[in-house]
Amino acid sequence: MPYFPAFESIYTKTDVECHKCERENCHSRGKYQRDRRDFTYTSGRCPRLPDMNGHVETFEAGIRCDAYPFIMAQIDRDDKLHLLISIPGDPTEHIVYRTKSDDWYYRRKGVKRVVYIDGHSTRKSVINYMNQRQAKYIKLPCCLSDYTL
Repeated sequence: MPYFPAFESIYTKTDVECHKCERENCHSRGKYQRDRRDFTYTSGRCPRLPDMNGHVETFEAGIRCDAYPFIMAQIDRDDKLHLLISIPGDPTEHIVYRTKSDDWYYRRKGVKRVVYIDGHSTRKSVINYMNQRQAKYIKLPCCLSDYTL
C-alpha cells in the first residue's frame, strides 16, 4: 500500500514522513511547509496530504481512495446535505444516513454498518463546518465500525 500521511483528523497537524513515501522525485520532499494543510501544493504542501477541504492533488486522488475511507459531503442547490462514503476496495459509493439515536450508518449488502465522522455528530455540525470553509463539496475523514444496526 502506498504511503499517505494520516487522514485521522482535519483539526490536528499531521507530520509528513517523507522517508516512508515511495515517490523519490517529489518536489515537497524535505520542505518545511510539507505538513501545512493551509498551504497549496505549489507552495510546498505534500501532494498526498489533504488540504483544509479534504482534497489531495488530482494526480494522487485515485491512489488515496484505495488507502483510507472518507465521507464526501455536498450541499445541493436546495441547501440539502448529501453524504457518500468511499471505502477502500469497494468500487461503489454508499449513501450515509442518520438514525434517531444519532448514529451515522451506511447500507452494504443489506446490513446497516455504523460509521464515525471525525468531529461531527450531527448534520448541522457538518453544514456549519462547510459554511466555515465556504465549500459546497468537502471530504471528511471517517472511521468504519464493526458495529451494525
